[in-house]
Amino acid sequence: MTKLVLPAADPLWQHPKVIVTPHMAAISTLDTIGSQIAQNVRRIVRGEPLLNQVDIARH
Repeated sequence: MTKLVLPAADPLWQHPKVIVTPHMAAISTLDTIGSQIAQNVRRIVRGEPLLNQVDIARH
């Protein structure tokens, strides 16, 4: 990839054999990553902002 942020119109978002996952730029354990994903899923359900969102305007 030449850009870190995948554009909204990129066909990879809709490709049936591709799952787009978050980029983790730190040394993380499965427990840490799993916990953060679970917290963000709960936030989505409650309509709250997500943790550690990327500010696309900065890129």
